[in-house]
Amino acid sequence: MKTLFRIAAVSVAVAAVILAGAAKAIVGGQLDGSLHPSVGFLLGIDAQGRPFYSCSGTLVAPRLFVTAAHCTGGLEGLVPSEVHIVFGPSVTLPSPSVYVTGHAYPNPRFHARLDAAPTLEQRSEDYGVVVLDRPASEVFPTVTTSPLAIAELSQQGLNKESFELVGYGVSWLGKLKYLTFDGYRRYAVADANGASLVDPSVLEVKANPNGPDATDGMAGGGDSGGPVLAGGGTLVGVISGIDPGGKTLAARVDAAAARQFISQF
Repeated sequence: MKTLFRIAAVSVAVAAVILAGAAKAIVGGQLDGSLHPSVGFLLGIDAQGRPFYSCSGTLVAPRLFVTAAHCTGGLEGLVPSEVHIVFGPSVTLPSPSVYVTGHAYPNPRFHARLDAAPTLEQRSEDYGVVVLDRPASEVFPTVTTSPLAIAELSQQGLNKESFELVGYGVSWLGKLKYLTFDGYRRYAVADANGASLVDPSVLEVKANPNGPDATDGMAGGGDSGGPVLAGGGTLVGVISGIDPGGKTLAARVDAAAARQFISQF
């Protein structure tokens, strides 16, 4: 399972059997409740109709869900036959009974393998969408949409922002000793100056910088595709994975190429 430290998607086969405890995914995060109703849970379904991985993502229009490319078929070995999307403070695995189906479209410029850490260039392309078969609100009445950044933020603007990370991921407890999953949506906050650019289209975020564990605020497996939200709840990035130092790496959807791709849908 070392790939969990490289990419934040998580195998449901593993998540469904590990003992649920005081899970904190986003690591060190807080229970989200109804704070981010636009953030949903993505379940990848294989050709035999079985769930085999999960991710997070954000509804930006009634039928448009933005997530990571490696959650939508861009990752070799993790290509779904269909996807199920669930909205709410928590989900039940392995098979939620209420969901919205949709068609997944990875950014065609993203190509990566399950057994190798993506390069920064690959992470900058790690965004995709799911076009839902019906408006999410028809199934989940309390769902809302988050605004998508309509212009690229400057480095100066990024340095003035605080960010929120949101997701349904597996987390690590006790300095990465245990994998846990309890199905709850959680969030963590990065203070202003808690983000930096490591590539023109990759955002590096360290949330909960004063937490008791060096991993606090890090994205866990299953948080892939979850949002990095700027002030006011604007979507500026999707979680791609983590770096060796435990900081979350996100593909910037405020970048011109990402906005052009998403606008097609």
